Amino acid sequence: MTTRYKRRQILRWLGAMTGTTTALIATATSCTNTSTQTSSNPTVDLSGVTLNIAKFKGGWDLQLKLAGLDNFPYKTQFTEFTGGNLMVQAINANAIDIASCSETPPIFAIGTQDAVKIIAATKGPTIGQTVLVPKNSPAKTIADLKGKKVAYIKATTAHYFLIKMLKEVGLTLKDIDAIALSIPDGLSAFRKGDLDGWATYGYSIPQAKKDGARELKSAKDILSGNFMIVGAPSAIADPGKNAA
Repeated sequence: MTTRYKRRQILRWLGAMTGTTTALIATATSCTNTSTQTSSNPTVDLSGVTLNIAKFKGGWDLQLKLAGLDNFPYKTQFTEFTGGNLMVQAINANAIDIASCSETPPIFAIGTQDAVKIIAATKGPTIGQTVLVPKNSPAKTIADLKGKKVAYIKATTAHYFLIKMLKEVGLTLKDIDAIALSIPDGLSAFRKGDLDGWATYGYSIPQAKKDGARELKSAKDILSGNFMIVGAPSAIADPGKNAA
């Protein structure tokens, strides 16, 4: 399969996100039921199990601790990531057992045949996802970014909603100087004045706004709010980790 063909395939999947998500949630529900049955198996000894968990800043570990729900019968090892795309890569490399991300990274993973399984689906807010421009930018709409240097986080919601925003004004990624950057690299480039726009999410937004960044367009009404719990096939196949 050529790179160009893969790219076209992924873009088609992104364009049909709603239908794909429905199928993914159906699959996730089935997998969740199976996992629940396995975890209730009293013969599984969890004392020697270590679950390697991906998390965002201020994520699962902090929330579970504050809720008093962090007393597990197994060991946990939390590793912080800045994006679901990186979590999916870590799962594919068998470095992580389980993670939570938006629906976009798993769709890219499916397109590239990465070893990632969807085991559950949740609903979450769509706020904190936006296209930013520098404080002195003359841009008033997404259409004003034509021919401009715009960064995005590859294989994430930022990648998806940037494509959708451009499509709304009759543009594609080819009509801008699109640059795939991680959140730290994107924030650094944005602060240096190297970018005309930045499709980003999460903690990077308030940090950029401290320097006067302005929201050009929010993705609040574009994104579905579907979030996936994804796992490594090797962890699912392991009786102890599966039960955990």
